Amino acid sequence: MYLPIKIALIWSSRKTYTFRRIVNYIKVLLSERLSSILKKPIVWGYPVWTIIEPTNACNLRCPGCITGGGIRNDETDLIKFENYRKVIDDVSEYGMGVLLYFRGEPFLHPRIIDMIKYAKSKNLIVRTGTNANLIDSPEMAEEIVKSGLDWIRIALDGVNQEMYEKYRRGGKLESVKNAIKYLAEAKKKLHRRTPVILVQYILFKHTEPYIDEAERLAFELGADHFFLKTAMVLDENQAKELLPENREYWRYENIEGGLVLKNKFKNRCKRIWTYYNVEVDGSVPPCCFDGLGKYTIGNAFNQSMKEIWKDKKYNEFRRRVLRGRKDIDICRNCTEGVPVYVKKSRG
Repeated sequence: MYLPIKIALIWSSRKTYTFRRIVNYIKVLLSERLSSILKKPIVWGYPVWTIIEPTNACNLRCPGCITGGGIRNDETDLIKFENYRKVIDDVSEYGMGVLLYFRGEPFLHPRIIDMIKYAKSKNLIVRTGTNANLIDSPEMAEEIVKSGLDWIRIALDGVNQEMYEKYRRGGKLESVKNAIKYLAEAKKKLHRRTPVILVQYILFKHTEPYIDEAERLAFELGADHFFLKTAMVLDENQAKELLPENREYWRYENIEGGLVLKNKFKNRCKRIWTYYNVEVDGSVPPCCFDGLGKYTIGNAFNQSMKEIWKDKKYNEFRRRVLRGRKDIDICRNCTEGVPVYVKKSRG
């Protein structure tokens, strides 16, 4: 099953790989590697991927999330379509793709289908991640499939409602199951292989005993892939409550006296050479782990991507990473260099 899925993804994004984009990708990889050797930021290319936040609102209240957990309490908003279009136009010359998610639930945006279509019109690969509670009908699933979306990650995180809502507070497992089924059926009906449906199962203390059952359920519903993902927690109290018994399923070496990642903290980071992050108000943090906007570089609605990407402030942040990544607070709970997916299985 895996090979046909890979072929489908390559075919659906065949127009993405222009000469200019491929050359840019090579420049990015070379400059990141050279920077890590010389310990000074060299930025030859432009971002390969762009993360755009359709909204900073969410319909769930997951305790390990800065949005659901109420850690970031700024006013909720939706990205204006003209601002979104400006960002897409800005990055599409050199970028390969766009990821439509960040701190909120993307399907809360009433124009999410139009957003996917617009990015696809620029021959970009488009991916999104969702709790899937809002994909509530076969008709909506068909619209998603028709939009050209390449890849959708759906959070399952339970095999019964009691287990699911322990973390996915305010959500309904039945809605998630229906969403996976609707999407799989829509793909079959429309003779499409995309979007590839990836079902994610986060390893908590309460989900750990049901891995096999969750995997069977995902594939019965029509998923293409099933992933086991390690849990991110915000403090040691959450860690004691949520992390599974098997420490192989932890992304942390230790939780006593502060969270310590299973990370050698090499002074390098591919994310800040390859990913451009745009929040709902246009703010550009250097990394998606800067969820509180502490290191914001500029504003994508008022400035060009090229201006922001090679800004002195951005390069100063890169320099800090190259010389002492573990000393930067947002890097200490970052998954760069940490095993996040401990098992990947394919239908």
